[in-house]
Amino acid sequence: MEQESTTPLPTDARLILMEQKIDYLVSEAHKSARARKITFWVTILVVVLPFIGILALLPSVMGTLTGANSLGV
Repeated sequence: MEQESTTPLPTDARLILMEQKIDYLVSEAHKSARARKITFWVTILVVVLPFIGILALLPSVMGTLTGANSLGV
């Protein structure tokens, strides 16, 4: 493994490099936040809405089954 140069970069170059790193981290944070929002809404659509639908239809289905049972079927 080669030894890296130990001469420090000029202050301006270091600041530019740090700004680039910060800009990269900010853009990655925005991407991560967007992914979390998408995951949240997909979860709502796939899990919560069908569950609410099942709860809304359950009394209707139970009434139908009870009516069929009373006919002696």
